[in-house]
Amino acid sequence: MFESFGGKPDANSLKKIHQSKQFKKGRFRNKQTTVLRPSLKMIFRLMRDYWQDSRSKRVPKQIIDNRALKKQAIQKSNDSITWLGHSTLIIKLQGEIIATDPIVADKKIGPFSWLGIKSFRYKHRYQINELPSSIDAVLISHDHYDHLDMPTIKKIHSRVKNFLVPLGVKAHLVEWGVPSEKIHEFDWHESVQIGPIKYTATPSQHFSGRSLTDSACTLWASWVIETKKNRLFYSGDTGYSKHFKEIGKQYGPFDLAFIECGAYSRNWSDVHMFPKESVQACIDLKCKTMIPIHWGKYNLAFHGWLEPVQIAEAASQQNKINLLTPLMGETLALNQKPATNEWWKKLIN
Repeated sequence: MFESFGGKPDANSLKKIHQSKQFKKGRFRNKQTTVLRPSLKMIFRLMRDYWQDSRSKRVPKQIIDNRALKKQAIQKSNDSITWLGHSTLIIKLQGEIIATDPIVADKKIGPFSWLGIKSFRYKHRYQINELPSSIDAVLISHDHYDHLDMPTIKKIHSRVKNFLVPLGVKAHLVEWGVPSEKIHEFDWHESVQIGPIKYTATPSQHFSGRSLTDSACTLWASWVIETKKNRLFYSGDTGYSKHFKEIGKQYGPFDLAFIECGAYSRNWSDVHMFPKESVQACIDLKCKTMIPIHWGKYNLAFHGWLEPVQIAEAASQQNKINLLTPLMGETLALNQKPATNEWWKKLIN
């Protein structure tokens, strides 16, 4: 009906979906029972939280400093990490360029350009032409609008060699003009070797959907990114559960973990972690260094916009986890153990 809702899986995708252990009674399921549909009690609690909420703490009072994306610096670097806000990362590994859940468009995230949530005010707005001219792999964690952005996908797919997506998500990309042969679909624990990098889709505890009728019709995932020198973990969106320890045991230890740390609430704690849980997830993964993601760009919950990183910093110090908080657009050399940039401490909440 609407292009932004995406497409329907073809016969090959449907076959894989129905063979998945995660797919039961027409929907994908988490490993442990999660509450995905709001109860009447939750709706009343949400209404109360909304009216009691102090919006002044949720939205920055000033324009936030960030750096312009310098693709030349990325291309000249060895192994490096560049965070563009929320869950968008540009990763350089063994000469390969990887992007996660890319959103590089100055628009509202949502089904329509006039309906959705606009990002906070930043000094520099990222543009498509600032991205590297060739991207070897784009990793998608799930199909929510703040992770799978149709305008961005339509504008960048000509420079992308491979899209790696969870089961069912391929149909959306095909609907938006991405050639089918570029797209690889994965169930949990399925892997592919592309050049020097091995990619593995791993569990997360979340949900999916782009309309009122397709909830949990596509799979969600985290990702393990592995070379001979480094092992990285990208959480996507997730609640805290035992899956982190299982991933740490099977695929760890990790050199660096990008872990969701924002947009949390007691009302949806099954599917989004609190910051202390994010740090615990890093511990479970057998990882000593963490970059918090999914915070600082959009007003998606009732907490203060700086609260996630403030709590995560305290928890990481208590647990001897190295917390890196790069400025958006700042490129960090991966293997030089860079000192964290505490840019957010200069801002007023």
